[in-house]
Amino acid sequence: METADKLKPIDRRLKTLDEHIQNAEMYLRHRDIYKQYRQQKPRKQEAFYEAHRTDLTHYEAAERYLHGVMNGKTALPIKAWKAERRQAIPSVRRAERRS
Repeated sequence: METADKLKPIDRRLKTLDEHIQNAEMYLRHRDIYKQYRQQKPRKQEAFYEAHRTDLTHYEAAERYLHGVMNGKTALPIKAWKAERRQAIPSVRRAERRS
């Protein structure tokens, strides 16, 4: 098996982990703004949404992404994702050196 063939699944997993981590961090970064939005009285929600449209849009996109990824789990395993990513990188470097 060629080195490139060995690296493909690892590379795919790294890209997936990067996307998971990025969306989880975005979700956490904008969660407080979303909570403030939800606490607004119905008449003031629209104005609040317009004032914070970018933050709320980022939160909603990250929430949708994570909802699809988490399979019903509620806690975000960011530490586990980062640890898996750190462990995968040395194996990529070893495989690259062998080629």
